[in-house]
Amino acid sequence: MPLRRPPAPGDLLGARVIDVGDIALLDDPGGRPRRLWNGDLLIGVCATRYATHLYEGAASLDTAVAHLLSSGGTIGTVITSHADLANPTRLEILGEVHDAVNQPLRLADFALPLHEGDSLPPTATETKARVPTAVLVGTATDSGKTTVGVGLVRGLVAGGRRVGVGKVTGGGAGRDRFSYLDAGADHVVDFVDYGMASTAGYPHRHLTAVMAAQQAYLTAHRAEVIVLEIADGLLQPDTRALVESLPGFADAVVLAAADPLAAGAAVDLLTTLGVRPAAVSGVLTNSPLACREAALPSCVPVIGTRHWQDAAAWKLLGPAFES
Repeated sequence: MPLRRPPAPGDLLGARVIDVGDIALLDDPGGRPRRLWNGDLLIGVCATRYATHLYEGAASLDTAVAHLLSSGGTIGTVITSHADLANPTRLEILGEVHDAVNQPLRLADFALPLHEGDSLPPTATETKARVPTAVLVGTATDSGKTTVGVGLVRGLVAGGRRVGVGKVTGGGAGRDRFSYLDAGADHVVDFVDYGMASTAGYPHRHLTAVMAAQQAYLTAHRAEVIVLEIADGLLQPDTRALVESLPGFADAVVLAAADPLAAGAAVDLLTTLGVRPAAVSGVLTNSPLACREAALPSCVPVIGTRHWQDAAAWKLLGPAFES
């Protein structure tokens, strides 16, 4: 149906590909990447994008022409882009997507419930983990968070644990979900399940509620250990706000770092925010020399991404993970 009003984040939109550019693949409903061609029709979601290696995108659509912001089908307007990307895929917005009774559809129509109580910032008494919860954070995009998470899940599953995984923030795409499922996670839930195609720009209290809801959901589905991943880097405003709520919520925090300087600075920042990382891992650990350069405090172990499958590694996360 034609647009009745300017699209808002979460609105489902029908579009036609005008010009295939930087993003040439689109995930289909089953998660398979499909090659795009000019003239293809698609359904996407109006959303923002915050990706330092790709785009900064706004959900505002002032004209009938928009940009494809991710392979997950988020649609918006590119504000800034990485120097290596100069040609966003352009779309013609055809209109809203309606249901059988002619009502416009939004991603939130298919979302898991968020209870009013979940909107409170987590505290040690309100959201104490019913099962051990490890939270993954990173120094930046592509610092190795998901790779660390997959290794950790593999190790926990090999140790006989039933693992639930939550992706708290990010931009909607199926790759990380499938990676965790392939690693043996029993259940995987992410922000898309709570009605957000991209979490950039949402109120911090809402994101905190999603994190608490994911923990509760995975607990209800009989997870014995929970692994939650927070996207982007510690300087991203949403990530920093969530990290500030981790004391009393997380049993262990694992830092994925891209390089020695970032590792040292991130450990200092986390300590300032009241979070002592249980371990440092990620891209940094691909180089023994880089690990020595980092000169991290002796109380913070450095664990290679390939070593999380060893019980000796994940048991370093603390007593909650040993029983």
